[in-house]
Amino acid sequence: AVKSGGHSFEGFSSIDDGLQINLSLMNQVDWVEDDKIKTQPAVILTDLYDFMLPKNRIIPVGSCGTLGIGGLTLGGGYGFFARQHGLTCDSLVEATFVDGLGKQHLVKSDNELMWALKGGGNGNFGVVTQMIFKTYPTPKSFMRYRLQAYHLDNERAKSIMQLWFNLSKELPNESFSAFVLNGTTITILITNYGDDHPNITKMANDLGQVMDKKSIGKRKALTDTLSTYFGTMYPIYFKNSSAGYYKDYSSIENCIDDVLDIVLKHKLIYQINTLGGNISNPEFEVNSCYPHRDLPYLCELQSYWKKDHQKTDKETAFNQVQHILNQNGIDKQYRNYPNIDFPNWQTAYYGKNYKRLQHIKKKYDPNDLFNFEQSVKIN
Repeated sequence: AVKSGGHSFEGFSSIDDGLQINLSLMNQVDWVEDDKIKTQPAVILTDLYDFMLPKNRIIPVGSCGTLGIGGLTLGGGYGFFARQHGLTCDSLVEATFVDGLGKQHLVKSDNELMWALKGGGNGNFGVVTQMIFKTYPTPKSFMRYRLQAYHLDNERAKSIMQLWFNLSKELPNESFSAFVLNGTTITILITNYGDDHPNITKMANDLGQVMDKKSIGKRKALTDTLSTYFGTMYPIYFKNSSAGYYKDYSSIENCIDDVLDIVLKHKLIYQINTLGGNISNPEFEVNSCYPHRDLPYLCELQSYWKKDHQKTDKETAFNQVQHILNQNGIDKQYRNYPNIDFPNWQTAYYGKNYKRLQHIKKKYDPNDLFNFEQSVKIN
């Protein structure tokens, strides 16, 4: 098993009766050129931002502060800047890779192995020890809108969700939005690091008419606002995973009532994030094995608890929601948000690219040295 940041939701970076290759001390990052950085896999995002922002450069990574750049990139990687610049893996131009036979490879962007590493490289057939990324200018400013609604029943939650879907599809690429249903409370986040845009104003105003609270942040420098989104920095009890890619509200229309019944009753978190934009760039699609670029929304299901005896009820409700979604055709999932119970996980994560990944696995790890419950299989 390979560990960089150790953020695998299902613990795939740990192993019983085997060897863990712990890369956590490989956390160096340097400038290669004015617009490229060289990083080892265990650099966490807080340190990466601290390194890049003084030179007014970014790469499109996420916002979870303790996440390692290695696993993020190898599974795809998205965040506030992905709709403008593509996934994290789309900025990867070179990698140093040690395969299952112990052979080292310098992998360039036009290599078949690089294609596999961009979305299919999470511990499947070797270890990435170094990566080179192209970077982008830091936005001049960053602002956010936050809207909240409280004490929701199913009908009101569903109505707000439909409106959010309709409005969010018109956002400019410099914007990101998240719809977060946490028990009976909805929080909607809209961020923008481009110029003021009428579609953002319309979205905030139209949602403001149906929400209970609206807050508009001031334009700030990126360095002054990113830490707000770094997340929890200590261990917690949780169960998180992907809950499907969506085209729009119609993807879940037939089952959303049943989903909301469980989410509201058991205080789960049902979060939908905007993708789309430049993530769907055809050039990026050809050059990576990340398979779901045509779907502009990604949902994640989350459950948290404070005491161990609460685990069973929380996980039961979590699994019920996942079952409902799967029974209603939600069968495409994000590899960086794994779930050990996903049926047909091979195609859920990798789509039509799984067979090609098997061929690459056979070439670079023929003895199946890197093996866990949802690793790419040779046969």
